[in-house]
Amino acid sequence: MSGRAGRPGAKRAYVAVVCAVLLVAGVAGAVVALRGDGAGRPASRPAAAPTPTDKDTPDPNGVLSFRDAPPDTFYLPRTVGSDDPDDAPPYPFSLLAAAASGPRGRGAVKDVTVDFDLTALRGLADIAWNEPQHRCALSGYRVTCDLRTITYGETVSFDRPFRVRPRPGLALGGAGTVGVTVRAANAATLRHTTRVVVGWPYLAAGPDRTAARVAPGSEVSLTPAFANRGDTDVAGGVTLAVSVERVPYPEQQSFLRTRYGNCRYDKPVDATKALCAFPGPLRAGEAFETDGPFTATVGAQAQTGQLSYRVVRSDDVPVYDTLPDTAVRGTGPPLGLKPAAPGEKFTGGGRPVGRWGYASLDFRTPVVHDARAAGFAIRGRVGQVLTVELPHPRGAPGLDGSDMTVEGVTLPEGVSLVPFGPEGTGKVSEYSACAYQPSPEGPITCPMLSYGAALLRVRIDERVDGARGTVRVRTWPDDADRTNDAAPILVEYTS
Repeated sequence: MSGRAGRPGAKRAYVAVVCAVLLVAGVAGAVVALRGDGAGRPASRPAAAPTPTDKDTPDPNGVLSFRDAPPDTFYLPRTVGSDDPDDAPPYPFSLLAAAASGPRGRGAVKDVTVDFDLTALRGLADIAWNEPQHRCALSGYRVTCDLRTITYGETVSFDRPFRVRPRPGLALGGAGTVGVTVRAANAATLRHTTRVVVGWPYLAAGPDRTAARVAPGSEVSLTPAFANRGDTDVAGGVTLAVSVERVPYPEQQSFLRTRYGNCRYDKPVDATKALCAFPGPLRAGEAFETDGPFTATVGAQAQTGQLSYRVVRSDDVPVYDTLPDTAVRGTGPPLGLKPAAPGEKFTGGGRPVGRWGYASLDFRTPVVHDARAAGFAIRGRVGQVLTVELPHPRGAPGLDGSDMTVEGVTLPEGVSLVPFGPEGTGKVSEYSACAYQPSPEGPITCPMLSYGAALLRVRIDERVDGARGTVRVRTWPDDADRTNDAAPILVEYTS
């Protein structure tokens, strides 16, 4: 998935909630109990906790670790859909720099280079370098990236540091190993070896469902089903990510029940995600469904919502799907799997297609639409340039699940808009900045994102006592109360 959260026309930004479910081979006609240790950890190797010191001190000695380790298996598809870098098979991992003396040490790991030894791919694929932001160079079947300096506490992430184009006629199966070596001037060398397998485990899930007129406060349930439609087994198992969509307002938020004892959840009550881990493999051609549903309680004032899941390889779990080791476990029996009939109902997602499978249950309640604008004050002195964060309107379209809504602003007399520079020239994106763009709501348009505030930059040009402006929210066609679509903007002079 790509694209900017809140960008017009972009896909929804989903906060994935993860339940890792690893499959046991050779299961036929019976329920398979998922009884792993419940850790729910992706393939990662966090740095050891350093010993704190009394105060911040310079430390010339650094430590590098894999915050998220490279995969144990690199799958080389026999065909790749296009020359687009996003269609290349991934090799994700991230590096964390730390001070050897502890979290209060100041400094950086210096002269960091990352070397990928891909000689095992000779004769199997053609190689191109990728991710130019890491200053990578290709020489034969070696890719070297010059990261230079990583400040203590910073993380550097890779997803596709090299791009492969498989050659025709490859035979399925193991094809040696590739390796990554990380060197630095003031930190120990870090290495990882990855097994190469020719073939692609095409993960798929589904089908999508919808539910209309769900009562607020009631429960909705979804039973995940998924399959490996590829030509190769998933050696290390898979992770099943289950989530309820997050919304800005507590009264509209739905929550997961924390029922499965082999899953970890982000909270003991009112959870929005969970994580469960179990061993594999998932054989090519196999399909499973869970032996129990995931259930969410619908928010008391929710208008819409979504319960979704994604199945991914356990060594390819995104960072945002992880949970800390201290996350609580469910209170009920463990979740199990039972065989399901494979079929076209299972669809793959991600890039390359089949990197994961995804499906969802979208639901709507009978709650009446009523968008309510939130007023605010501009506080400052004459001549001052200020940046104001607009408060979120209540019940607005777009803030109940989709990417965004729009507010129009008419500034008070004596106040003028100071536009932000073009995207890339400052720290504010065009997707969060108010700008001159007339609309039925006002002469200035402000994009209101589900998370994060729209930013309005203004100058107080002169003092005009009693001046008032207006903020008006773009609302639903069937809004129940049009009188609260607008709210006042006041000016409070500090001198």
